[in-house]
Amino acid sequence: MRVMVLVTAMAVILAHTVSLAAADRQAEIDEYIDGLASPSIFKRITTAKEITNSAITDERLYDKVEQRLLESAQVEYPTSEQSDEISWLCKALAASGNEKYRPTIQKIADDPANAKIGYYCRQSLDLIADYRSRNAEINRSDTAFSGLSAEENRIVNMLRSDDLKLKRDGAKIVSRGKTSNAIVYDVVAEELLAHYQDDEYDNLSVDTMAWLCKALSSSRNDKYASTLQTVMKNSSSWKLQNHARKALELIGAR
Repeated sequence: MRVMVLVTAMAVILAHTVSLAAADRQAEIDEYIDGLASPSIFKRITTAKEITNSAITDERLYDKVEQRLLESAQVEYPTSEQSDEISWLCKALAASGNEKYRPTIQKIADDPANAKIGYYCRQSLDLIADYRSRNAEINRSDTAFSGLSAEENRIVNMLRSDDLKLKRDGAKIVSRGKTSNAIVYDVVAEELLAHYQDDEYDNLSVDTMAWLCKALSSSRNDKYASTLQTVMKNSSSWKLQNHARKALELIGAR
């Protein structure tokens, strides 16, 4: 009986956490839904691209993506722009990480009318499981900082990921000024120092560390000069040395 009560309690806590995470993004979801309904095909394509990187899992959004995809796919002879839209909508739907939408993507992928659309939609089918894992990692709340917003905690989860592509995406977000919180920049510095010598002959590893340097430069805080100087002096990658040097210049340090 006690075990059952504990399990039930944990289920309630988990459901509450998930509902809070969903509530945190309702305005963002509304904005994406508006974008999908835009009369501009270029706005709809941009929206689909943004959804693929959002790590949102709410079915309210993806039901609209599915609806938009099915409507767009009815065009008998799609233009290049319409093909792009359909392909990106397939990827956006896959970004849900939800198997519920696999049959819809499969339906579009199996349509022989447009080889380009079929190719990209088949690629999307293979990405559903990857996005499910990616979304779970980004949205985890067990390591959250109390001093950060939900969005900033998602960025920290990306920065701390063992997946270099996800870590790089987090660094790109920081470098584009999406946060100015010192805690986030401290995590960037920690990750850079911990991993800049991991594999200096691997392009993805070097590129990821380069983006971490760029992220630190966006702080414009000479507090991180010593971190960048360490990378510049000790990295065996000339590319990474160069990025660390540029980052030092941007924060006003040498």
